[in-house]
Amino acid sequence: MSDKKDIKLFSPGRIETLTDGIYAIAMTLLILGIDIPDFKTLKPDNVTFSVINHVYPQIINYVISFVILGSFWLSHHSVFDKLRKVNSLLMFAVIIFLLFSALVPFSTILIDDHGKFFISALFFNLHIFILNALMFIQFFIIHKNRNLLKEEFSDYNFTKAKRKIVFSTVLALSAIAISFFNPQYSTLVYIPIPFIAFT
Repeated sequence: MSDKKDIKLFSPGRIETLTDGIYAIAMTLLILGIDIPDFKTLKPDNVTFSVINHVYPQIINYVISFVILGSFWLSHHSVFDKLRKVNSLLMFAVIIFLLFSALVPFSTILIDDHGKFFISALFFNLHIFILNALMFIQFFIIHKNRNLLKEEFSDYNFTKAKRKIVFSTVLALSAIAISFFNPQYSTLVYIPIPFIAFT
């Protein structure tokens, strides 16, 4: 398929800028979801323990969500940096991907406030599964439209990028399964994410 036959072609640089902006905002909003308890309601002799007990689960969820978003951002840029153009189909896939990415702070607040409930954990873990699926779709579109790649990357092998997405998807599916039995700790399944994303 030649560029002339494409209805619309977009600059990958503009998409990367949009992605950077949305991910920067989403990752910043995560910290705003941490709720500090009202000190007036705490006993003076037990303030430190009460605050730590209230905040530490939220801190853990914050770190997990932050790292998950960081891994998606890194995977996205590692591939889009190799593109010279983006067609309409890929652009649509990216927009849907960013739509769900921007929703991560909401999912994180949901498990912060209602993490003991099955439906909250299921929502969060299903959300991460969908993000993995959307990332894989983008890679698939690029693989099938190799004319979008820069000439020096025309033979680029997506095996490593796909392997990371597949492994992350397996973690999400595992977390979904754990949600049925122990929803409060299902997100701990994502702890290996940094080792996947940054290797």
